[in-house]
Amino acid sequence: MRSSHSVLVIGASSFERDACETLLRRNRFRTTAIEPYAKDPHSRPSVSPDTCVAVCDNMHTATHEVRLYRELWPAIPLLVIDASPGSHLVAPLLEAGADDVLSPARMAVQLVPRLKALARRQALGETARAHVPLRAGALKIDLGAHKVWAGEREVALSPTEFRILQKLCMHVGRVVPHREILIAVWGEFRPEMAEALRVYIRHIRRKVQEAGQAVTIVTRPGIGYMLAVPS
Repeated sequence: MRSSHSVLVIGASSFERDACETLLRRNRFRTTAIEPYAKDPHSRPSVSPDTCVAVCDNMHTATHEVRLYRELWPAIPLLVIDASPGSHLVAPLLEAGADDVLSPARMAVQLVPRLKALARRQALGETARAHVPLRAGALKIDLGAHKVWAGEREVALSPTEFRILQKLCMHVGRVVPHREILIAVWGEFRPEMAEALRVYIRHIRRKVQEAGQAVTIVTRPGIGYMLAVPS
């Protein structure tokens, strides 16, 4: 693991969080620690970590916090240290979106190896995604080349339009909420951003239709958008 690898440690000040930070710094991880912010989902640190480690010690709020962290950083590996009494939340935390769960008793021996394993899987996944195009009907998105085709015809999209269409194509046939799209594309959610999203969706629709593509972006008012293809 390179010393440039950054880890965001999220958790209230505690013995477990202090021990986690010490282990990471001893193993040359760049580490930033912040307090949990489950009470304010719009407040998030202006950092882009390689990995997140969440220290959860409240059994009543742990799964809520993990869902929030997953929403804020959907593409970043998330390891959760289950510091709740008895460490019995493994299954609920995995269901909430954790990529791995570790008990404090095993942290000294397993924290660093598990983070390295997550980083390897992340790197392999990114390599695979860069070479395997997304498809929705006759629509093809080449993530590596950052290009879109409708049948044999290339569709010229701006970087933002590309990211929006990519997000919808990853969930073809499912309504993707405004909030989820905005966080995936811009990294944050503010209600006033919905209008900008509508404008981008309109541009994408026009460009795809001009290319003769039958794929449709369906609007669900007040909810989100869905990429639909003919059955």
